[in-house]
Amino acid sequence: MVVRTSGSAYNTWFDPEEVVLRRCFAVRVSPKTEWREDPRDVDCPDGFPLTFAPAPEPPRLPYEELRAKLPRVREGGRVDEAEVRRTLAALDPKPSPH
Repeated sequence: MVVRTSGSAYNTWFDPEEVVLRRCFAVRVSPKTEWREDPRDVDCPDGFPLTFAPAPEPPRLPYEELRAKLPRVREGGRVDEAEVRRTLAALDPKPSPH
């Protein structure tokens, strides 16, 4: 993955013009990536950076329905997992919990 960064500053002592710096780094992302691996300087790709649409709103979770239907568990107690699964299936919440 190439990460493009940019910044700007003014050097009023020598030049009143704004200085813009753009740098790109290659970062390897994989299950085998080592911690603290240093990114490498690379040439920046041509064109504009990628843009993405805003993330969608999270779906409404049926808190009230779940609280009313799911069994209460005492502190240190246990609950029957099969019963919880049956209750969730009967409520048919969208999206379904995993």
